[in-house]
Amino acid sequence: MKKLNLIILVIFVFSIGFIIINLFSSKVNEIFQIHEKDFIFKEEYSGLVKQKYIDKEQHNFKTIIVKQKNKEYTILFDFVMGGLYEFIEVGDTLSKKSGTLDLRLKRKDLDTLITMQIYDRRKKN
Repeated sequence: MKKLNLIILVIFVFSIGFIIINLFSSKVNEIFQIHEKDFIFKEEYSGLVKQKYIDKEQHNFKTIIVKQKNKEYTILFDFVMGGLYEFIEVGDTLSKKSGTLDLRLKRKDLDTLITMQIYDRRKKN
């Protein structure tokens, strides 16, 4: 009888613990999840593309380093669709103002304005 009560108590405690952890983790994700489009919309940078790589230590993010005078910007292109990351080359000049998804790209014989399309992983297809 004591053994049965102990088993029931352990199952009850684990069930309550699981429910609390599940509720807590989903709330934390909801609170701290920054929508990718909002984050990219707020970004501002301008400068020369110095480096372009897949960051294996950071979830294989498509990463570009832009340098302007004494500043370096690390820009993640994981949620930008349409092959923009692949199109950008080391030596290009990129500039983006906060409050827009427009990216100005300049290279030798090219000066173009690209409106970035952002993948929304929260939308269900």
